[in-house]
Amino acid sequence: MLGAAVVTRASAVVRAMLGGRIFLGAVITAFVVQAGWLALVARTSIYDEDYHLAAVDAFAGDLTPFLDQRPDVGPVGDVERYPSYLYHYLLSFPWRATSGWQPDDRMVLLRLFSVAMVAAGLVLWHRVVRSMTGSAPVAGVTVMLVSMSPLLVTIAAVVNYDNLLFLLVAAFSAVAVRLWGEPRELRGWLALLALASVTALTKYSALPFLAVVVVLLVVRAVRSADRWSRVRATWTDLLLVAAALVGLALAVERYVVNLVRFGTPFPDCGAVQPLETCMSWGPWGRNYEADAGFDDLPLTAGTAGVYAARVWAPRVLWLWNAVGVDGGAETFTSNGPAVAGLISLVTVVAGAALLVLLAPLVLRVSGAAPLLLGTAAFVAALFWTNLHDYLAMGQPIGVHARYLLTFLPIVVGPLVAVLAEVLRPASGWRELLVVLALAVGTQGAGASAFMVVSSAEWWRPVPALVAIQEDLSGLLRHIVLEDLVAEPRPDPRSVAPGP
Repeated sequence: MLGAAVVTRASAVVRAMLGGRIFLGAVITAFVVQAGWLALVARTSIYDEDYHLAAVDAFAGDLTPFLDQRPDVGPVGDVERYPSYLYHYLLSFPWRATSGWQPDDRMVLLRLFSVAMVAAGLVLWHRVVRSMTGSAPVAGVTVMLVSMSPLLVTIAAVVNYDNLLFLLVAAFSAVAVRLWGEPRELRGWLALLALASVTALTKYSALPFLAVVVVLLVVRAVRSADRWSRVRATWTDLLLVAAALVGLALAVERYVVNLVRFGTPFPDCGAVQPLETCMSWGPWGRNYEADAGFDDLPLTAGTAGVYAARVWAPRVLWLWNAVGVDGGAETFTSNGPAVAGLISLVTVVAGAALLVLLAPLVLRVSGAAPLLLGTAAFVAALFWTNLHDYLAMGQPIGVHARYLLTFLPIVVGPLVAVLAEVLRPASGWRELLVVLALAVGTQGAGASAFMVVSSAEWWRPVPALVAIQEDLSGLLRHIVLEDLVAEPRPDPRSVAPGP
């Protein structure tokens, strides 16, 4: 009896801690410190950082985002009619203000803005999950688990539009969850319209997610018996109306005008810019040459199935912990410590299996259904795009786990809530699993993967930073099992990504 009482008391203390502001603050601080350090020490990232910096620079020449693109602007392909421009345009302002700085220092400043975006996104996701589940501990654990992703820390530390997308999808989801509970709240609809517009202008691939969520909310509002709320003439209401109108106008300028001029909301670079301008953008030139030199494969159920099982899914798992930098003449990449690969493989597979098994319970979490169905639409659209490119070029193009990071909290939050409820009768097990997750996190979570696998070629040549980095890497190599027992074993994600 005494032992059970002690366990119950300890469980209550841990739950209170996990749901507290101090715990959330510690999680966010740990994330910012890790991502901030990588922002300071790492060379240009393999995750298209050169492109994003060039795009920021392209927007720095005009006060508005409506460019008349010069042929010599590069290597960015088309930025004149490209829909995913908002991140680059916003960061062009600190870029302009630091025109007298060294290029590396300007890059670091933009990286720190990106770290702040993701950190703010994590705070918002805490609010979203708490609104969905009604549980502060579940929200705290969700943010902790998401923040431990090595890929999220790595992407947050570099100049990449996925960082603004992470923040805006969190804000959009917060409003969507509120509207799910109050479907005829007019202020919420104004905020949703504004956020959907700017999110679509940050990265157009988010459109399937946005569309499905908005449609489901519209259906719920139509079926609701509640009266529509009123917008009063307060400053908040006027600002929301203005934001909604401006966001909608910007989205129309990009997507509708593209549709009228080019017959598609997403015109190919070759339809907008001269061939030489497009060829200067590495990915476009690669795809252009690969498509021209490959006879298209037929689309059949068998082809799609083989591609999904032997190319798409293994590659997504294989790259879940991928880190790397562009070292100039060479590219340095790694999938992190081998033990981290095993952890990722087990976690992702187990999480997917639990999501399927507990789907009826997960979908009952308040507000989870539209977000999860929107996420499913995003994944389906991503897979279809990747499959289409594979059939046209004979190689996996744009297949990467990083595109799923933005929507990770949508899956993790409800799943954690359901697991917590299922384990409620087993006193102490929920808290024990959290402690176990923290212990497992020492083996390659967060920035530790980069710290363990990187060497001098990965780091910016700043002596003071390099000296600290060497000490930190040396310390972590005594903690992470890579150098102790895991190094001789093959990386469990090293599944051949080819067909």
